[in-house]
Amino acid sequence: MRMHGVLLIAAIVALAGCTAPSSTPEPTTSAAPAGPPQIVSLEPANGATNVTSGATQAVVTFDQPMGGGMSFTTRGGPDKFPEMTGKPVWSADKKTITATMQLGPNRQYVIGVNSPNHANFKNEQGVALVPVIWEFTTGN
Repeated sequence: MRMHGVLLIAAIVALAGCTAPSSTPEPTTSAAPAGPPQIVSLEPANGATNVTSGATQAVVTFDQPMGGGMSFTTRGGPDKFPEMTGKPVWSADKKTITATMQLGPNRQYVIGVNSPNHANFKNEQGVALVPVIWEFTTGN
């Protein structure tokens, strides 16, 4: 009987150092992006030809959430920049911005997405997109 009591006390002491599994999950942290944001797609596509003239959605999609600012700049003169109508809108995940443009027929458009002097497209950590030149032409 004495041996059983010693084993019971040893088991209780051993269990006292154990903790029950927590029902609260460990907090997760998302790693900051490894580098500056990148454009993953442009609509109309960069270099596109025969883009339909008239009201068109301009869509820029990034590889990571952005901070909410924007810098569309003229490149090559004001006749190369489309008329923007309405206010550009960010998607809920902050990876896509959509703007409505009015495009004329048979025109070349050249848009700076950021520039050396205007770099408001930044990720949530404040790192700016390296400037990109976006070009396309319309058809009839």
